Amino acid sequence: MALDQLGASSAHTVFIGDSMQADIMPAKELGMYTILKSKDHSYTGPDAISDDLFQLPTLINRLSGMK
Repeated sequence: MALDQLGASSAHTVFIGDSMQADIMPAKELGMYTILKSKDHSYTGPDAISDDLFQLPTLINRLSGMK
């Protein structure tokens, strides 16, 4: 896994994707924080949802304070 090669932990990783099935669900199964890129805020499961990439630093900072 790429995280192993980087010496990173899934518990300290934020995964950003635009598909619940292909991106968010597998990342959650590995224990990662997740941000879904979507205009639809009705999804449950991701730690955050946003369609505005300029919000990513704020969202990541907020998620880093969750642990």
